[in-house]
Amino acid sequence: PSILVHLKSAPVDADPFAVETIRSVNPALGIFLDEGDLVTEAERARRLPAFEPAFRNLRLNQRVDAGTELRLCTAAVWRSGAAPVDADRLEGRKCFAALDLSGKHDLTSLTLAFPDDEYEPGFDLLPFFWTPLGAMESRRPAEQDLFRQWIDAGHIEPIEGPVIRSRRIAEALLRLRRRYDIQAVGYDRWRIDDLKQDLVELGHGDLDEWLQPFGQGFKEMAPAIEFFAECALTGRIRHGGNPVLTACVANAILTADPAGNQKVDKGRSNSRGTTRIDGAVTTVMALGLAKRFVAAPALNVLAMIA
Repeated sequence: PSILVHLKSAPVDADPFAVETIRSVNPALGIFLDEGDLVTEAERARRLPAFEPAFRNLRLNQRVDAGTELRLCTAAVWRSGAAPVDADRLEGRKCFAALDLSGKHDLTSLTLAFPDDEYEPGFDLLPFFWTPLGAMESRRPAEQDLFRQWIDAGHIEPIEGPVIRSRRIAEALLRLRRRYDIQAVGYDRWRIDDLKQDLVELGHGDLDEWLQPFGQGFKEMAPAIEFFAECALTGRIRHGGNPVLTACVANAILTADPAGNQKVDKGRSNSRGTTRIDGAVTTVMALGLAKRFVAAPALNVLAMIA
């Protein structure tokens, strides 16, 4: 004749990641909820803010602010991957690349992800950046200062003139391909036709296999962001502390669709951050592309063995 709902919600001042807090609001633990799984979720949410709102809402029954800015990665987690990356020792190694051409006046980014030869590989990251010197004055003062520091230190390659011409990027891609075993290059479809034409004119023929479309919408970015988070959380990303890439990741803000799928929100990230976030986008894309070719087949093999 009646239904009584008893909602157990964690107090707002309780430690949301403590085992005691999780137990207090999940009476089904040990019945049909696995405590180990929830503790793993809590640890992921603690280290990666992008997962904290969903954890609080679904596991602690707390109200969350839908407008909370979701960061791609915390500074502490990213710093843990600052192990040195030796570009010379990676010569000839298999890797997967991702390219974001951005606007002609903006920051162009390319990231190479080198997987270890393991079933659950870690990745060495090599980022490359280009920016037009002629557009420097249009940047915000703080960003101008950072860009000039990074150019002087060799972290960004300056391009003379007001725009970045796609042929310059095509030539760089081919130079890198001669040095590293680039298996595939993921790209967003925007402005890719000019680059393809330049590659053809430079004698690069196998474009259909080498260039892999990789959209920056929810469909393709959501699983790539999940894989990025998994690798960051388990210490499987090594980036050498590159300051440009670090700034890109620190400023990257995520947005979610109604189903909870996430992508990087370039508009909000670039408008609120001190620098552009293109390097974060290409890093997520490169790892997502690597997962297509490396991680997924390895996990399938492990499943067959089990």
